[in-house]
Parts: sequence; structure tokens; C-alpha cells
Amino acid sequence: MNSIKIKIIISCVILLILSFSVLGYFALNTAQNAVVKEVEKFLISLVREGVKVTKSRIDTQKKH
Repeated sequence: MNSIKIKIIISCVILLILSFSVLGYFALNTAQNAVVKEVEKFLISLVREGVKVTKSRIDTQKKH
């Protein structure tokens, strides 16, 4: 009786570990993709601001 109970418990624990591992992998992958997208957006806006500043400085120097 005890051995069947232990086998069921071990099987459930293994299934839980596998399930949580798969869930954790997908959650991590989704979070990484979200962070990459946000960083890309930020870098693009940063470059655009840099272009504006550079154009402004060039225009200022052309006027003098």
C-alpha cells in the first residue's frame, strides 16, 4: 500500500516540476522578447533625438 502511494506522489511531483519548468521557460522567453522590443523602441527614439540635436548644431553653425 505504501509503495503505490509513494509512486503516485513521486509521479505527481515530477509532473508538477515538468509543468512549472515549461511554464517558466515560456514566461522567461516572453519577458525577454518584451524587454528587447522596449529597448529597441527606446534606442530608436534616442537616435532620432540625436539626429535632431546634430541637425540643430549644424544649422546653428551654418548661420554663423
